[in-house]
Amino acid sequence: MIRCGPRRTTPPSPHERASGPQRGLRLARPACRLAARGRLEWTQPLPATQTLRLTIREVPLSHTRRIIVHVATSADGYIARKDGSFDWLERPRPRGNYGMAAFVRSIDTILWGRKTYELALAFGDKASAFGKPMRNCVFSRGLLRSVAPGFELAGLPLGEFVRELRAVPGRDVWVMGGAGLIGSLLDEGEVDDLVLHVIPTLIGEGIPLVAPRHRLVPLELKAIRRFPDGVVRIHYAVKGAAAPRPATRTTTRRTPRKRRRRPTPSR
Repeated sequence: MIRCGPRRTTPPSPHERASGPQRGLRLARPACRLAARGRLEWTQPLPATQTLRLTIREVPLSHTRRIIVHVATSADGYIARKDGSFDWLERPRPRGNYGMAAFVRSIDTILWGRKTYELALAFGDKASAFGKPMRNCVFSRGLLRSVAPGFELAGLPLGEFVRELRAVPGRDVWVMGGAGLIGSLLDEGEVDDLVLHVIPTLIGEGIPLVAPRHRLVPLELKAIRRFPDGVVRIHYAVKGAAAPRPATRTTTRRTPRKRRRRPTPSR
């Protein structure tokens, strides 16, 4: 255990030298803050004539953020009607709501296209609709000057913005839609997973899952799950997606400073 307080000026007693960390020297206040965060680890007792030097190093985190398109589609591949409505989604939901609670716990950021954002506001949705603090980023090609409280207007090009998101430690990122945003992210190579909940309903026409454009995006099937009401969840991984940059965190390592030798007095 490392104790914090004023720097010690007297040498440790023989009992303290033998007992080690339990009765170790006290650290200066900056080190106290690091110790409180669990970033300092005791290795061995140091003489009171030595001080501590903190070395900062970057350690890769085990989890890198993934960009996930998580949407519901009709059986013929539409995410909404042409006017943006989705009355065909108004149906009884099974117990567990298709695992949405667990999915929401796994994310901390939502990406919104302009039309999807405006439609959500029209239905009265708010940034806090999912019951937890969430970063809500809206993308618009210059058509929006401001956004509602709890949302932020992305100020960088789409690809650059997402690459910066990947570089920051955090949870996964949910692409809410719509079709234009999903298509642009696929074109940038910045989608890792497609999780599609296929509703057993045909609507004939509407807004497709991905905005039409000539493209070739190979997918790898990861999982399929059938729910009691006939909904099928299909999980694809996007092959050739941009390799996520490993997120890093700052840690500290305690290094003893070498004791300076006193000059020998000349005779």
